[in-house]
Amino acid sequence: MVQEINRLTQKFCHSCGEVIFKDGIKVLMAKNYIDNLKEETMKGLREKAAQGNFPCKAPVGYKNITDKSGKKIIVLDEQKAMYIKRAFELYATANYSLTRLARKLYEDGFRTPAGLQYAKSSIENLLKNIFYTGVFEYEGKRYENANHKSIISSELFYLVQSKLRDPRKVRSHDVEFPYTNFIQCGHCGCFLTAELKKEKYIYYHCTGNHGGNCKKDYVRQKDIEENFVEVLKGIKISEDLIVKIMGSIKELHKQKNVYNEETTESIERQIKTLQKRIEQAYIDKVDGNISNEFWKEKNTSWHEQKDELINKLKILNNSDNKFYESSNRILEFCKDAHSLFLGANNEEKRNILNLVCSNSVYKDKELSIELNSVFSCLAETVNLENLSKNSDRTQKNNAQSGFETDKDAILENLSPGWTRTSNPSVNSRMLCH
Repeated sequence: MVQEINRLTQKFCHSCGEVIFKDGIKVLMAKNYIDNLKEETMKGLREKAAQGNFPCKAPVGYKNITDKSGKKIIVLDEQKAMYIKRAFELYATANYSLTRLARKLYEDGFRTPAGLQYAKSSIENLLKNIFYTGVFEYEGKRYENANHKSIISSELFYLVQSKLRDPRKVRSHDVEFPYTNFIQCGHCGCFLTAELKKEKYIYYHCTGNHGGNCKKDYVRQKDIEENFVEVLKGIKISEDLIVKIMGSIKELHKQKNVYNEETTESIERQIKTLQKRIEQAYIDKVDGNISNEFWKEKNTSWHEQKDELINKLKILNNSDNKFYESSNRILEFCKDAHSLFLGANNEEKRNILNLVCSNSVYKDKELSIELNSVFSCLAETVNLENLSKNSDRTQKNNAQSGFETDKDAILENLSPGWTRTSNPSVNSRMLCH
């Protein structure tokens, strides 16, 4: 609307010529005209609010769009909305400060449009925004008849407000727990949470959010960490294998480049085609060859398709960058994974496990750790190499002693204290309590 006002101002000034700059009366009239336009604009926004439509840009978690009829509406941004709900739920537990919550959400994938972590102040403002309950405030007035969908309940919103007003309700200790919401309970599927005992001992237990009686089964953080270290030891690879992996990555890199070039060219061709359609349709509308309604429908549809293609290009570019980051990270990490883990702080340990593990389940005093596919393959390759070496060594010994090789026994001896399973990426160990 500001652009429209400026356009009308320029039109007004142009129509009056240079006289307007010399005649104070006409200048005053021009200003009065613009002020009236502004007032009419505000009236329109107030009327829109009265009808239950938020007249400004929607907060993160929602999108401003134009529907098929040309009406501007606010809809849920499904991808962002789940993070908004999670933010309220996590803060309501009183286990997170605003700083830790911002970091946790970032780790889970909640990013700014530039891909950065949201600032602490942004998270606080988010938690204070009643818009997420299905109402909104405009010019100091609250509108209960809002047309947008709610993301959270009003009960959860006011619970969070009480904790924001009294930060003492949030845990006061400075200890951070690296494995909260990372390990699932094998009985009910809830995640394990942590507690600090006697100001120095950390124990984990099921949150019990889905019912059941899982909270009584406590496990020490020290024992959990020992299990993760043992798993990481299993993915340390030799220099020879690194050279082979680098060769595979180079070949994959070539294939990736060919795919990216072909896909980019295809998308750019589609964008150009859509742009030509958009421009031609506008000319046809101006010339009266097509109706205004038909033009609106096609113009909206083609712009949406174009935006989707542009977004695909961004995704392609981002995935290209991630390819280089992840390949370098994997190679460096695999040289000495468990030592890197032992020397890391809590946040770094969490990041390492997010990279390596796809699932961790605690049940009946036993922790099962499943590796992500790439590390599962690496661990299996290392096990097979060790098996081959041990088999050759054992066969020589058995040739001298007359005994037959027992490959299962060799495999069991590769990781003492661990339960061998049919899936080499899954390892289990009894935990002490």
